[in-house]
Amino acid sequence: REIVTFENGVDALLSSLKMKGKTENYQQLCSAYIEHWKKQGATYFPIPSSEVTIVGLTLRVSPEIGMSYSGDELALKLWLNSKPPTRQFRQVIQYITEEAKQRDWPQNWQPALWDVRRGILQPVPLPRQFRISLEAQAAAFQQTWKSLGEAESVA
Repeated sequence: REIVTFENGVDALLSSLKMKGKTENYQQLCSAYIEHWKKQGATYFPIPSSEVTIVGLTLRVSPEIGMSYSGDELALKLWLNSKPPTRQFRQVIQYITEEAKQRDWPQNWQPALWDVRRGILQPVPLPRQFRISLEAQAAAFQQTWKSLGEAESVA
């Protein structure tokens, strides 16, 4: 729970990796992660999972890190990829974590996406009819899943 514990385990983690490119990638991630915690003087807090249902599709919302500093309490979803997340991905994460907050979490918690290499990302504007679009995608996913199940049972 303390950043020192993570920091002390980084060398063992990196030495267990066999591919040089992976080692460099993980080293960058670990360094950025540790630097941010230390710079903020942050402390960890646990975040329970939540469930958000969109037209019958239940999504488990599980931010990886609760980070408290300077009076702020952030419920952070981590982004570890080398390329930044797309705007659409950010919008979806933002929407479902805000829904989880309204349902299950203290109102002072601030859901956010932490691109570990680049920092905690600011919220992006959501289109006016965003929920309708998300509902359409959820319904399409459920129909595809159902069709796959039916195809397997026939085969």
